[in-house]
Amino acid sequence: MTIFEDNRALLQAFRKGNPDAVSEVFRAYVEDVATFLQRGFVFSSSGRSCRFEGYKEHFELQDAVQETFIRAFSERARLQYDGVRNYRSYLFAIARNFVIDEFRKVESKMRWYRFEDVEPQPGDSAGGRATMPDSEKMLESDELAELIRGFEASLSPSERAVFEARFTRGESQRNAAETLGVTRMKLRIMEYRIRSKALKFFKKTGYLPPDLRFDESTMIFLLSCVIGWGR
Repeated sequence: MTIFEDNRALLQAFRKGNPDAVSEVFRAYVEDVATFLQRGFVFSSSGRSCRFEGYKEHFELQDAVQETFIRAFSERARLQYDGVRNYRSYLFAIARNFVIDEFRKVESKMRWYRFEDVEPQPGDSAGGRATMPDSEKMLESDELAELIRGFEASLSPSERAVFEARFTRGESQRNAAETLGVTRMKLRIMEYRIRSKALKFFKKTGYLPPDLRFDESTMIFLLSCVIGWGR
């Protein structure tokens, strides 16, 4: 059974993006989507069976729920829904695709690594990482810190506020949007612009390879290097 059954007026209003209709649909299904994302599920990737254990942290769950509804309430998704299929299942499919997309982002970065059952080589630390002299660490840290400061200075005041909230302080999209007084959609658009600018900036300086895609994890990695090495 679906909320749209025998309620064509609600379906038409929802497909048009009427705020009241959208809110009604959200209230009707938000708990179901949250439960689905907490429970987890099994999926296949690259011929392997994987289990998503479900979100355990509240802020991660809230972000995933909101991302699911952002996708579900986009004009394309609203118009694609025919009013016949079970809408709960339709939302679950969107939530499932979001989780799998997030998994594949992580999985794609793992192509640079492999696990080997070998003895540590000279120059490797106990954790398998090459040891870098303190002087070299400081030089690289200073260089990276200077680049990040230069990039941050190139941003507009509003972009700088988003940069500091999301990448420096590490706030979730929900909290950052509330702090800055903007919608999550506007925040996402601003983040996209920042990442696009960052991609050009760091490639131009030669710090990043020209074929690297610049996403949130790349930005967080750069900042963690600076923080970890004692800027």
